[in-house]
Amino acid sequence: MVEITTISVVFFMIDSFCLWKTQFEQSTFTMPSNWQITGAYSANRVYVCAGKSIVGGYGIVGAGSTIQGSFSNLPTHTTIKVQINVYYLQSWDEETASINVGGLVFYRMWDQNWGVNPICVTGIGKVFLETIQGSHSADTLQIIIATNLNENSYNESIGIREVYIYLKTPKCVQFYSECNYTGTMKEWCQGSPNLQRKNRPQQIKSIKLNCCGIVTLTKKGQGSITITENVPCLTEFDFPLVNNVN
Repeated sequence: MVEITTISVVFFMIDSFCLWKTQFEQSTFTMPSNWQITGAYSANRVYVCAGKSIVGGYGIVGAGSTIQGSFSNLPTHTTIKVQINVYYLQSWDEETASINVGGLVFYRMWDQNWGVNPICVTGIGKVFLETIQGSHSADTLQIIIATNLNENSYNESIGIREVYIYLKTPKCVQFYSECNYTGTMKEWCQGSPNLQRKNRPQQIKSIKLNCCGIVTLTKKGQGSITITENVPCLTEFDFPLVNNVN
């Protein structure tokens, strides 16, 4: 067995939020299973705009279509912030898109005469980085993009790429003495860490980070391991039980 000699915890936040998940950042991608399009105008789900993939878009999402994304197992949080690059394509004429993020709804009215650019091979449009933020604590999340467009997707369309989901989470890390977050739990929090000897983990077999921490476990004479996400069971190393200190 290898005994841990140092435990280091660092929390990283962006404007008090931590970045929990990103999707559709690559130049090209295929449609992941947690997203779907209803009322699509073709079997395609991804359109290439100026050399980059977007979900929906020209020939795919128009009048009567919606884009939906589903997420589960969100860590404990109190507030959510979602940013999405939304492509308003072709001949919008004072029509409105809605973005529903777990019940928080954002609306944008758009018209092709308000400053569009030739952003795709097939026509004109405008891209906005839309931000939706508010109270949210559920461990599931649904994002729905809908419009009141009245023409087909070859005349009016909408698409998305670069989805960023930020959460405001407790700045705490939990160490468990057994796998699958069971056994004795010791919690360290930013600003008020309890570093008394009795609160130091005696054995670590699983770790919860709440999405915003980095844990480094240093083993005497054998280097370190760095953990950046929840670990249900540490299998690479054994951590010896020692006599509990009251």
